[in-house]
Amino acid sequence: MIKWTASGAVEQPNMVQIRVQRSYPGRVRAGAPVPTRSMSEEELFANLWHFGEGMKGPRSHPCSRLVLSGVGVATREDLPRVMDQAREWGFSNVV
Repeated sequence: MIKWTASGAVEQPNMVQIRVQRSYPGRVRAGAPVPTRSMSEEELFANLWHFGEGMKGPRSHPCSRLVLSGVGVATREDLPRVMDQAREWGFSNVV
């Protein structure tokens, strides 16, 4: 599916990467913004909803693949709830 932007038609992505945790000192920066804090559970759910359920429509489609990144993301206490909710909102592939 394509969508129209100010730059013309672009393919609409089916995968989203969300940097959940703060940055890791000493890593090589690749030009992406550097977060100063980790996302709260509410902020993460809001992002999941936006890229999942929020993109269902006649001229858009939800992302179906999700990458959660950041140092310590696997140790978050809310990770099981986050992954369950992501799958419920249509993310079939969660990394």
